[in-house]
Amino acid sequence: MNQIKERIETLLKDQFITIKDLETKADLKEKALWCFLRGKTQSPKIDTLVAVSKALSCPLEELVFGKKEEVLLESAQSKDLFQSVFSTVMSYIKKEAILASTDAVYKTVMELYVYCIEAGHSDVDEKFAGYLLKKNFPATK
Repeated sequence: MNQIKERIETLLKDQFITIKDLETKADLKEKALWCFLRGKTQSPKIDTLVAVSKALSCPLEELVFGKKEEVLLESAQSKDLFQSVFSTVMSYIKKEAILASTDAVYKTVMELYVYCIEAGHSDVDEKFAGYLLKKNFPATK
């Protein structure tokens, strides 16, 4: 999570935006982002990261994973696959009403994404995705 904090702080400095201005621009609750950046909360909600990435005009995958992941995301097809993987994971989490940590989402997205790349898939492998999601986010109902 420190890397995400660092990326957000760098983007704030680069764009001359205060935390409060970003919270307003991203339509977040007052101090929601401030608490994360100052270590008062361990990890932001995924919806917060999505709103921050949009407000900062920074791709979500770059905000979360950083530029080091560009090797995996170098082609347009890879970016489309990443978007599909992320959407699949988030849809499952929302559908099942799971409270997932950012770390758990990150690990699941990357595991599914790398699996699909290594298997040569151009879209999400639904069978493996179902297995992985159930394994990483067991139903609590």
